[in-house]
Amino acid sequence: MSAPGPLHAVCVDAVARFLEPELQALVSRARETLLTAARDAASQDDEDRLISAMEEVEALAPVAARRFRDSALASLRSPGAAAESAGEEVTGLSLVDTARVDDWLRLNKLLAQHPESARDAEALLLQRLAAVLGEAPRPEDVPVTLAGACALFQAAMQGLGAGRDARGAIYDAFEQTVVAGLDALGARLRGLLAAGVPAAG
Repeated sequence: MSAPGPLHAVCVDAVARFLEPELQALVSRARETLLTAARDAASQDDEDRLISAMEEVEALAPVAARRFRDSALASLRSPGAAAESAGEEVTGLSLVDTARVDDWLRLNKLLAQHPESARDAEALLLQRLAAVLGEAPRPEDVPVTLAGACALFQAAMQGLGAGRDARGAIYDAFEQTVVAGLDALGARLRGLLAAGVPAAG
């Protein structure tokens, strides 16, 4: 890959600026989801279970968010290297890991619902990124596509030991924040790349 240029750095910065508030909101939303559910619980046992899950979220969601942010920016800086690293990590995971299978099923359903118009917009963005990166990134290797964001977030969630309730709340929050903002992020990046010059702000 060619040496990163100014426009490449601008794109990385735009993604970093997008992720910072969205990941803060992710942590807050996951916690609030479980807190609300605990308040509305039908039994003391359910309330205790949900409070315990909320405590898991408070401890683990910031870790997942930080991992995701770091890997997302690294993948955008060097998609090929990030893809190789991700492949090495996946090799060590058990294929029968229930949590991992649950995550995969959830994200696969999300990807299946991804509209064709959004896929076309992502394809255009990847074409423009290829000129900046000096190579054509695969959709699953960069955080600016739904496939890439999902793959990177799933990797960030591995090994945390979160229970089903906590994982569900974190994934719900991921969809409500990062995933919900991908269209706007893609539009901004396409504009930056089309103009070919840094934008203020």
